[in-house]
Amino acid sequence: MGGTKRSTWIGGTVLGAVVIVALAWFLAIGPARDTAAQTRDDAARTEQQNDLLTIQLNQLRADAANLETYKSDLAALQTQIPTHLELSAFLGQLDTIATAHSVTIVQVTPGAAAPFVAAEPVGAAAAPTDPATEGTDGATDDPSAQATPEPGDGVIVQPNPSNVAKAPAGLVTVPYTMTVLGTYADTLAFVNDLQQASAQLFLVTDISGLSQLESGEGNGLPATKLGDQQIVLSGFTYVLPAEPVTTDDPTAEPTPEPTTLPVPPAGKNPLVPVS
Repeated sequence: MGGTKRSTWIGGTVLGAVVIVALAWFLAIGPARDTAAQTRDDAARTEQQNDLLTIQLNQLRADAANLETYKSDLAALQTQIPTHLELSAFLGQLDTIATAHSVTIVQVTPGAAAPFVAAEPVGAAAAPTDPATEGTDGATDDPSAQATPEPGDGVIVQPNPSNVAKAPAGLVTVPYTMTVLGTYADTLAFVNDLQQASAQLFLVTDISGLSQLESGEGNGLPATKLGDQQIVLSGFTYVLPAEPVTTDDPTAEPTPEPTTLPVPPAGKNPLVPVS
């Protein structure tokens, strides 16, 4: 009888201990472990963010140390592509190059500035057909199965638009047409320095040369010898305003003004004819 009571007490004690441990786990230990795990995750994320901010801060410090270099580079770039039209400066550069190569600038005609428009990329040309493969009995060509052209295979490969550099917004082109007279070698040197050594960037888009006969000085032109050359060329300089200029679309229709409807006098029925 006594053994049975002891067994009952032992079993009850063990059961109570198990219940207490279970309650402690679900009510205290488990939530505490979850909170600790969340805290560790938050600490890890915070440490990663701190590392990223440290890298960015170091980069900003390096950029700040090179600020004067960046300003100098920007000034050099703005000399090549100024922020406003510098006609007199460009004409002075032309005169300097012409004097260096002993050529005479007969005429310079600037045109009206216009927004830059990129040229369309050249499309892919059709691959050549091998005559030996044409008319083969039992051979059927799948029109959808075409080999991808590779550079150097005699075809023009369509460039990937994502790899083509895009012009900055607001870029403006200023066209010029000029006539230059001098010896063959000197005129070619002038054109070369115009594109390579000019302070302002100049792109030659069209050029033609005319051989000269021996003639004396006159009509504002220097004396020429047989074999001298007159060059007529066209090209562009570029301007990138510091703040892009916005222009209204001339084809856009104006927004109509809202129409104000008449309001009848207070207390009067608008449906009753006026007597």
